[in-house]
Amino acid sequence: MRIQMIRKEMICRICSVGNQKNRFTYRPHLLGDQKELDRNPNEKLQPAEILLNAVTHRQLSGGENILLQRISDIRGELSASTTQIMMQDFGAKRNLFRKNKPAEKSGRIVTKIIGKMYADSTICESQGRFIFNLVREFQPAVCLELGTCMGISAAYVGAALELNQTGRLISIEGSDSLSKIARENLLKIGLTRTTILTGRFQDWLPQVLRESAPFGFIFIDGHHEEQATLNYFEEIIPYAGQKAIFLFDDIYWSFGMNRAWRKIRADRRIGFSLNRSMMGIALKA
Repeated sequence: MRIQMIRKEMICRICSVGNQKNRFTYRPHLLGDQKELDRNPNEKLQPAEILLNAVTHRQLSGGENILLQRISDIRGELSASTTQIMMQDFGAKRNLFRKNKPAEKSGRIVTKIIGKMYADSTICESQGRFIFNLVREFQPAVCLELGTCMGISAAYVGAALELNQTGRLISIEGSDSLSKIARENLLKIGLTRTTILTGRFQDWLPQVLRESAPFGFIFIDGHHEEQATLNYFEEIIPYAGQKAIFLFDDIYWSFGMNRAWRKIRADRRIGFSLNRSMMGIALKA
């Protein structure tokens, strides 16, 4: 399991190095199609570029490193765990050619080993630090996460909010077993700005959007299917604040997920987007 996670981390780092050139996507003012631009250092940078470059090259302070080390300690515990849990799984199975199956709408009861699930489902450390830096730089007031899992990505967001001394995160997780683990992990780290809701995304979203908007940061990391991802985007974007950040994980999970990401990038309500590692970042116009 540790080898599997190391392999995942290496892939993330290789992809991150490849993305240092930052292929930014803008919607040209006079053209319907988007144009890919390899930015030249001498070109005038847009405000979103300046902020995202700052995110990529942030130097961490001592206080930041202390909190991030606590998250790393939790990661180590999860990676080594051989504990089995029973959980209700509403997510999609990894399959490039996968289509929706009605049975998954009611969830599947599965038994999983925590360490293996950590290796399969958790963002790698470089992705986590990028999310942490993103929230530190943009300082969103209200954050939303779809797919808490065991709370690692929520921990990076929560740590950044803690250091920002403002903001809160609402995270939704379908499995009661995973929600419990996530809450315990956030408590161990000492993070208090996160609320975890247990249940299906579609059951919680209307209430959360109505009561907690506008959202400055939205991380969609669950139910990895094309139409589901597009539906969540459509449901959330009216409640996203000006220049809100959408972050999508596993944009190469399947052909369907990649199609969903390309459709979101092409949406006229998105003013700026880029690929980074296995994630897609889109800023509301």
